[in-house]
Amino acid sequence: MRRPLRRRGGFGRRGWLAIGMIVLVILVGVGAFLAYENTLPTTLTANVKTGQKDVPTDGSFLLTFSRSVNIEVVRAAFSITPATDGTISSVSGQTQYSWTPNKPLVELTNYTVSMKPIYDVGHHRVGAGQWSFTTIIIPRITAITAADGSPLKDGNEVEAGATMKLTFNDAMEPVTIKASVGTQIASLTWAADSKSATFSLAGLPSGPVTVQVAPGGRDQTGHLVPAGFTLKTGIYWHNHQHTVALRYPALIQIPNDEFARDQNGLQAADVIFEYLAEGGITRLTAIYQNAPDLIGPMRSARFISLKIGRHYKGLSTGATPDTHRTT
Repeated sequence: MRRPLRRRGGFGRRGWLAIGMIVLVILVGVGAFLAYENTLPTTLTANVKTGQKDVPTDGSFLLTFSRSVNIEVVRAAFSITPATDGTISSVSGQTQYSWTPNKPLVELTNYTVSMKPIYDVGHHRVGAGQWSFTTIIIPRITAITAADGSPLKDGNEVEAGATMKLTFNDAMEPVTIKASVGTQIASLTWAADSKSATFSLAGLPSGPVTVQVAPGGRDQTGHLVPAGFTLKTGIYWHNHQHTVALRYPALIQIPNDEFARDQNGLQAADVIFEYLAEGGITRLTAIYQNAPDLIGPMRSARFISLKIGRHYKGLSTGATPDTHRTT
């Protein structure tokens, strides 16, 4: 009888040879891939896409490389238009850098960032790059001014019936802007460019008043006004008379009895002294450094008015009843 054939254990010679071939193929493939990849240029990407809008004005521009790049090479190749001062610093080793402006970018402005062609630390070429974007704008009031253009701040006084002007940093949607003066809704008259509006204080009584603009308005591109605006001021009557500057203070004696009405020029006086003359009737000594066109009526001086004149080193004048002084 024939003996049965014994089955060989393990892979045997041919099995190991097959495995070796497979490993060799893998190694050759990996090597070929690495060699091919090494011939490719280094890629460059940014955190901002070309054409992107509403980019924050205080953010950073990130540059990410697929291979290590020297920071000095990046600094030399980087540029931004309009020209803006900023700092380039490393974020992650030599593969990611950020450019941060020294001060916020200008709102609602088109910027273009450019990178010239460079080489990484392994002498691989990095192609040029260019990204254009538009910064965001946050609508807000930049100034509130009086009729003469002078800026107003909390505590300033304004004339009765004066016109005030609100100036915004962008063209606004007028129907969305709600302003109030005290308890009344302000009637806004908008400029042609919709960047400013005027309103009147006519009809409002003298005294403290608050001007408010409510949040929630928007500009013509849909950006919302994030916060309200408040100005605490006051409406007060101010005397405006034509005056003539004097070399020395003038002291004018003005009666104060019931027959002396109307008295002229008292509003322009720098200082007014009231004292008892005779018969329980008081008299006024008005001191002027700038004299109005009409002062009076004038009366004679008293001893006290001479002392006042000496104290202020001025010229004391007096006259007969019903006399007016003109300059």
